[in-house]
Amino acid sequence: MTSKSRFLLDHPKVSVLGCGVAAVLAAAAVHRVAGRAVQLPGRAAAAPGVVAAVAAVLVWQVQGPVVEHFYPGDAYERYQRQYADGCLAAGPYRIDAVQSHIEDEVLVVRPISGDPVLRLGPAREAGTDPLRPLDRTTRTVLEQYGC
Repeated sequence: MTSKSRFLLDHPKVSVLGCGVAAVLAAAAVHRVAGRAVQLPGRAAAAPGVVAAVAAVLVWQVQGPVVEHFYPGDAYERYQRQYADGCLAAGPYRIDAVQSHIEDEVLVVRPISGDPVLRLGPAREAGTDPLRPLDRTTRTVLEQYGC
């Protein structure tokens, strides 16, 4: 849900603040419940351990997609996420209508239709910086499509 809404990318400060608040609330809940849970009789004393094990498995299963969301594998995936799936989806710059390659950390997107070439950067492997236009032609095309 958040990957489609782009909330985490568009509002990083609010996202980090929300994660911090959630972590503090979780720590406070553990601090409040842990003392009582250890003193429970019999099998009920195992409940906190079972809950912790289930939580660890959930975190283990969820971390892969979360990491892939924040650290896309390459510049082509970032181009698709930032532009091809959004503002350039209906134009000649959609992912199935371009030929692209990387030259010196610059993603060169050449539409098959012969429209102007886009030059976007930085195109680093596993980079977290958004792709930005590197020349006037690219800026003009992106503005024309409302990017």
